[in-house]
Amino acid sequence: MNAEATTVRLLTPPGAEAEEIAWVSRALRTRIHAQRLAADGRRLEGEPAVILENDQPWEAHLIEGVWITQAGGRYHLLYAGNDFSTAHYGIGAAVADAPTGPYRKSSEVFLASTEEWWGPGHPSVAVGADGRHHVFLHAFRPGVAGYKAFRALLAAPIRFDGGVVSLDRSA
Repeated sequence: MNAEATTVRLLTPPGAEAEEIAWVSRALRTRIHAQRLAADGRRLEGEPAVILENDQPWEAHLIEGVWITQAGGRYHLLYAGNDFSTAHYGIGAAVADAPTGPYRKSSEVFLASTEEWWGPGHPSVAVGADGRHHVFLHAFRPGVAGYKAFRALLAAPIRFDGGVVSLDRSA
């Protein structure tokens, strides 16, 4: 028996490859929606609106852990992006004039991994006993990020100025 190398070529219609690439790109998008809650708190009203989507390189294939805080007459949205089990995970920020957007993202990551902590994520915000806003988040010790690794709960004072959220280092 004579074995010959055989090349199999799949025939695809013109444009099919571009359609497949577009489908994969859409599948890797995470969309965060908002929808108005009825005054009685028992049902949603109107149509859901996309208020955030992963479109920055640092976010990679995923955004999650959204928290919205009203401060200074604006709505500040914090969120986590990328793979939580890596040092690439971080926290982004966006601002809007209404809770349903449109939100404008900061061009920079709000909180990224440092030498002390890796993979900061899942932010929430509360006013502390000192009257200042604080961001609460979890993060890994350096070098031990992963699915079964310990994550610590961390907190830091923050402030909202002119539609920008930043760490409040005045303490």
